[in-house]
Amino acid sequence: MGIVAVMVVESVMNDKQGTEEYTDGTNASWCKVATAKGHDTEGFVSLAGLNALLGFGAKNRMRGFGTAHSGLKQIDKATYDRIYAAFKSGKPVM
Repeated sequence: MGIVAVMVVESVMNDKQGTEEYTDGTNASWCKVATAKGHDTEGFVSLAGLNALLGFGAKNRMRGFGTAHSGLKQIDKATYDRIYAAFKSGKPVM
């Protein structure tokens, strides 16, 4: 579990109707959606590493993450740069 893609969110979150259907046959109902650009999938940061970078406890599961409990949270450029550097390095975050 961890970061498998990095992108920049371009819009505010909007209500979304309906469900997403995935190739494995499962589906999910996402209540909110935001547009994003710059999808980079060439890296990884473990959940433990992300928690360390954000100053959270090692066992934090990110449930209700963000100020609106949406899974999205605005972060400053320095925090983004640290996370992105870890994502691209392929090395564990201590």
